[in-house]
Amino acid sequence: MRSALTQLVVDKITPTQRPVEHRDTRLKGLVLRVTPGGAKSWYCEFARGKRVWLGRADVLSLSDARESARGILAEVFQGIDPIEARKPKAEMPTFGAYIEGDYAAWAKASQKAHEQNIKRLKTAFKALLKKPLDKINALDVERWRAKEVDRGLSNQTINRDIASIKACFNRAVDWEILPTNPLAKVKKARVDDCLKVRYLSAEEEARLRSAIEDREERRRAERDNPSARTGDRPCAETAQAGAARPTGGRAGWSSAVPAQCALRQGRVARPGPQSPGGRWHPDHPL
Repeated sequence: MRSALTQLVVDKITPTQRPVEHRDTRLKGLVLRVTPGGAKSWYCEFARGKRVWLGRADVLSLSDARESARGILAEVFQGIDPIEARKPKAEMPTFGAYIEGDYAAWAKASQKAHEQNIKRLKTAFKALLKKPLDKINALDVERWRAKEVDRGLSNQTINRDIASIKACFNRAVDWEILPTNPLAKVKKARVDDCLKVRYLSAEEEARLRSAIEDREERRRAERDNPSARTGDRPCAETAQAGAARPTGGRAGWSSAVPAQCALRQGRVARPGPQSPGGRWHPDHPL
């Protein structure tokens, strides 16, 4: 039933055996429903089969009902579903509860060092643990950064912690806990990647030059006395042969090297049982 509703008309409407709906011609969508028991209720119908209960007519006047209906119709015009907007929202977890719950479970399945990462987040951002996720913003992180700089923390460490908390909030966005990441615009601090050149002091330079001179002296001594090197020391057979056979050579001693010693040093070839011609055979024992 359509009619130009007034407060007097609303008060005089009497119940019938069936529920009756009175639609206001001055504001499309405003409906007064009267039940057989005499209860009168205001509704705002914004689409076919979709309506929102505004209140009872004995509590909410006609003017107030029209004002509420206009607000709902404005939401519909803006693309907002009034029914979804009025549903109770899930309680927003705190940052501490989030990283100990959903984020910790995900990190355990996805990260090798999940325990260290969770512990670092709790330690570094201890001041934010009791705040709800949707109440943490970029300003909170910037204030945290300023305190860490005053404490003497390096920019590399601060940047690593900022990257960790931003990744933590990215997961909350992926899981639709948050609509957007409030820390997306937080920038990393600049880090000087240029290597600093340090020159040797006079004392360090003197020690370096002394070590170089000692090394060169050892090398010159080894060149002048080849027998001082381990690989050029004469074998025992050479010493025994030289001492056992005096000849007319220099100082009355022979300088001949025994064949066995020469074979060990690889200077001559020894004919083997299966290699005629003087070639060494690998199966022949020395």
